[in-house]
Amino acid sequence: MNVRLLRFALAAMLCTSWQSVSAEITANDLLRGCQELTSGRTLYYHGGLCLGFLNGIHEMRYYYGDPPYCSPLGADYVQIARIVAKYLEEHPELLHRLAPHLAISALSEAFPCGLHRAPPE
Repeated sequence: MNVRLLRFALAAMLCTSWQSVSAEITANDLLRGCQELTSGRTLYYHGGLCLGFLNGIHEMRYYYGDPPYCSPLGADYVQIARIVAKYLEEHPELLHRLAPHLAISALSEAFPCGLHRAPPE
């Protein structure tokens, strides 16, 4: 019985800590990472955070009925990181907010879906 309780407590702690970490990625964090990624220098933690974050957003859009943005073929993660960094630099009043919605806003503004642009297959 004690082993079961211990496993449950451990699982609850792991789930709680993962949610709190993922919920704390602000636009400040993302901006710092995207600046590091686009600098051409060696990537460290923040550059990897940007790359992983944008990769997740990019892959997630396939699960929307209507994707929030339609990037052209050939757009790579450095270009996408530049777009997100530029958007965040132009909106410093938003940097305290959580990153996901701001990154999607930046990409939706840069790559709107329309009649002339079909979502990627």
